[in-house]
Amino acid sequence: MEKKIPTEGFLRESTSNENYAYLCQSDPSSGLPSSIKIEIRSSLYHYYISHTQSLPSSLAGELTFLISQIQQKLKHGFGSEENPLLLSLSSHIPSQSGYLHTIDNLGLNEAIVAASSSKYLSYDRYIRLLASYGTLAFGIPPCEFASAYWNIQRIRLGSDLSCFDLRDIKKAYVKVIQEYGKVFPQNPWNQLKGGIEALLDSYLALEQRGIKKDRSLELVIRASV
Repeated sequence: MEKKIPTEGFLRESTSNENYAYLCQSDPSSGLPSSIKIEIRSSLYHYYISHTQSLPSSLAGELTFLISQIQQKLKHGFGSEENPLLLSLSSHIPSQSGYLHTIDNLGLNEAIVAASSSKYLSYDRYIRLLASYGTLAFGIPPCEFASAYWNIQRIRLGSDLSCFDLRDIKKAYVKVIQEYGKVFPQNPWNQLKGGIEALLDSYLALEQRGIKKDRSLELVIRASV
């Protein structure tokens, strides 16, 4: 018997445009699996701010279930070295256009990059993940990563980036994170959890400063391969 997505919780399957989670394809006619997404409804933010910035214990199970459906559909695994599934996490307010913050390429780690047959693409994706995660989850100023980027001599000379350049940038970004007393999580599920908390915290900070007051905050998880 086919399993059903739980009817209660922070994630639910939907074919409408309501404020809860669903799996869909934004352009079914394209046939592109990368359009698959999960939406986490705004009640997660309400829970988070009313429970001393803690995630509900049920969220992990709901995410595991929905991501497993994506894995089956795309034939890629979250954390797999052979066929990795990558996730993009964004915060969004339905009444406004665009996204507030985004962390791309969740699911990448040192082992997956090392095992990749496309080193250039993997390094490029990984350094983007390190910078966005380091900024949003660890609170590291973006200028720290920019400085590390430009301090690499070959880049300052204006030459095109090589795979070795990207490898050196990756090492520099890891060093920046370590200098701030942080360690980038190599477990993809810990990355996802930390990313969710980071985006909720970033919006809470805006609310506390009076910049944002719309509590219909949602999170959007998109899959890519």
